[in-house]
Amino acid sequence: MAPSPAAVVPASQAICTWSAAQDLYNCKDIAGIYTKNSDGKTTLYAIFNNSGLLQAQTVTIALQAGSNSGTINIETGATVDIDFGGSFENTVDGTIQDTGVLETTGANFINNGTIADTVIVIN
Repeated sequence: MAPSPAAVVPASQAICTWSAAQDLYNCKDIAGIYTKNSDGKTTLYAIFNNSGLLQAQTVTIALQAGSNSGTINIETGATVDIDFGGSFENTVDGTIQDTGVLETTGANFINNGTIADTVIVIN
């Protein structure tokens, strides 16, 4: 049984900003801006296809599966954790940048895009 959703972001919403440790459901295929800027871990329980901007600021964002054809900024002190044995692709148009941590342990991570040399990759 899946836990009850802490927050649901409608598909029509272009900008999704949250500042507490929350798990998000049904937050996918949105080309807007996602900013997580407070301590704690947030898990996106959906196939998350980013074609906009995902910003991780001093937090951990756990992604279950999906793709990135936009930009993922992982700031110092932040982690983007691709987890749960899912599959995630950084497409040819995708960029992962800044100075935080990208953790792909336990996931099928495919990189066809750009990962900046300043990103700490743990796999």
